[in-house]
Amino acid sequence: MQNALLTAAISALLATSSVAFARSDISFSKDGKLAFAAPHASPSFLHYVPKPKAVTIYSNLASDYPKGLYFAGEGETIYASGGNSQFVAGGFTPTASTKAVEVQVAVGNFGDGNSTYTLSINADASGVPGTALASKVITSTNTFGECCGVVSVKFPAGVALAANTPYWVVVSLTARQEKDMDDGAWNLATTDQVDDAPFAFNPNNSGWVAYGTTQPPAFGVFSK
Repeated sequence: MQNALLTAAISALLATSSVAFARSDISFSKDGKLAFAAPHASPSFLHYVPKPKAVTIYSNLASDYPKGLYFAGEGETIYASGGNSQFVAGGFTPTASTKAVEVQVAVGNFGDGNSTYTLSINADASGVPGTALASKVITSTNTFGECCGVVSVKFPAGVALAANTPYWVVVSLTARQEKDMDDGAWNLATTDQVDDAPFAFNPNNSGWVAYGTTQPPAFGVFSK
């Protein structure tokens, strides 16, 4: 059933996809889900420096390789254009009850000035993102295709998470952001090429479709 839903969702996106972009070095898959950046030299490497005393709740960022946190050349598109859209989510499960105070996501803009998104931590609803527990508007100054900056989002009051309970980090667009045709891509993690990690996408606001992938969107969730 899940494969059938996935196929139907991708087919619907393929039939109506219209991703807006302003750079000639970016191409897209036929279904509009994936963005690809042509190989080119980054003007500088942005090193990932963990926050002092930060406790990792979950992370698929490649901390062993501080010059390559994720795959900079490929990402899941986040866009709204011509009545079409796609939102993206990565799943995680804490091993202990805690509070999330910071989320880092590898989201880059397409260089056309539209770089505002909405990040939320969501509860799970039968294997897909459910109710948002907390959300914030984020702005990415990272250029998609260049290595390797992250957008850091802080929740000072903390977001309560229960042990062994699935949650989702969602990057989506509000109605205003959709109207402004904000777009970008969430780069993929390549730290584990064997075990599936939870991933979900929402094409054209038609509902979430989830499946496992060895290349989920790259992100980390941290407590104090």
